[in-house]
Amino acid sequence: MLGADSVLLLNGDLTKDDIEHARSLNPKVVFAADGAFHKAIRYGIEPQYVVGDLDSVSGAVRTKNTEFIRINDQNQTDFEKILAFARRTQPGRISIYGISGGEMDHALGNLHSLIKHHQRDGEICFYAMQQGSSKSGFVVREQMDFRTFVGAKVSIFPFPQARVTTQGLTYALSRTKINQTSGVLAMRNIAKSTLVEIRVESGIVLVTTDMSVPCEEGPSLIFPG
Repeated sequence: MLGADSVLLLNGDLTKDDIEHARSLNPKVVFAADGAFHKAIRYGIEPQYVVGDLDSVSGAVRTKNTEFIRINDQNQTDFEKILAFARRTQPGRISIYGISGGEMDHALGNLHSLIKHHQRDGEICFYAMQQGSSKSGFVVREQMDFRTFVGAKVSIFPFPQARVTTQGLTYALSRTKINQTSGVLAMRNIAKSTLVEIRVESGIVLVTTDMSVPCEEGPSLIFPG
């Protein structure tokens, strides 16, 4: 399993399975949005940093090893605040939990923030650990290869459009233009090989894939160079 330099915990559907998976990555640093702080403590992980307006932790018992960072900027989402702060600490590769679930506008906002602040392929992965339907995902601007299991479902979402070539999928794309409003929907493709290759000629895409049951491993990303 690929380790993570940093873990970011958001206040979406953050489950005990999420926390156990995060701990298994042996991260050097754990960041949490203020709304995720109580869940993190309840499930046995202590963040080094909690970031946000801190309304949800006011008056709470604060752990001695956690630093609380107040950022009162209503023009940024909680995800944007914590990601901006984390990047100042040179976080390396980042694994995110709790990005989905909760209120729909929060979940959609998190995904758009992920696209907006993406800097390099493979920099950020996100995980959603749910019994029987665990998913992971990442952003691709140029190219990314990853190892998975045969039969894994793989979806490719363009933002807002992209030209994509794939290898290792049942329904191959060959310089295929996909967009959000018309044409091909590259959803729920199926891995026919343990190695899947994504090449983006133009645009940017969000890739999601199944994780192996019993949700112990995510895709093994292969980094260029």
